[in-house]
Amino acid sequence: MADAWDIPAMRPLGRALGLSPDESRVFAESLLARNAVRIVPCNVGRTGLDEQPFASVMRWERCKEKDGEHSEGSK
Repeated sequence: MADAWDIPAMRPLGRALGLSPDESRVFAESLLARNAVRIVPCNVGRTGLDEQPFASVMRWERCKEKDGEHSEGSK
């Protein structure tokens, strides 16, 4: 997503949790504050040389503890 906080990004989380987009954003903000997830740049490749590169996009990524285990909040 171009905006990791936009409604299209929050909608799948909200559906999974049974929350509205606004409520899912609050939940996502709490995950981010606890370092359970982070927002990172996402590389999107081009299919041909004549194509313009895509705008900068971001994706959500689950954080890992130093020992390789998932952080708090992961299953």
